[in-house]
Amino acid sequence: MAGPWIAAGFSNGAVWAIAAAQRRPDLIGAVAALSAGVVPRRISGAARSAGVRHYLAAGTLEPGFRRSTREWAERLGRARLPCRYEEWTGGHDQVWWEQQLPIALGFIVTGPGEVFALELNTIPGMSYNSNFLTAAGLCGLGPADVVTAILHEALTRPRYDAPLPVPALTARPDPKSAPC
Repeated sequence: MAGPWIAAGFSNGAVWAIAAAQRRPDLIGAVAALSAGVVPRRISGAARSAGVRHYLAAGTLEPGFRRSTREWAERLGRARLPCRYEEWTGGHDQVWWEQQLPIALGFIVTGPGEVFALELNTIPGMSYNSNFLTAAGLCGLGPADVVTAILHEALTRPRYDAPLPVPALTARPDPKSAPC
């Protein structure tokens, strides 16, 4: 059985995440690897048996990284291991990786047919001109008040010992018809 941890990384970090899951699938059960430059030549027997899930992606303007990331995805596909491979029009840069990471984590933390929603931006808009702090200011709260409230909630709320219900959705919403 695959381990409970997720390894994720960009560029060299992607290579290390893949390698860690190959070596210790008992600890690392899923990988999010974006723009991996050098990938293993084969899937380890332990990782194959554990069924380690992979989310792999690379840009069309980074040919070497794109080729090696795609080759690893194809290798995983031939082994019938859970893998999703995506490409974006762009290069080897942080901007795209930051956009892709929430998608990667969404794939990793759900099984086939499941829907999982999680706010991955744990510090929402904390610049002084952000909508979040502007709304808080309209309620009479300054930035320090907001941070204090977030910390208070995190430290005093009860632990979630039971899984939260997951809504059953039949299709992806059309972004053009979204209310906001």
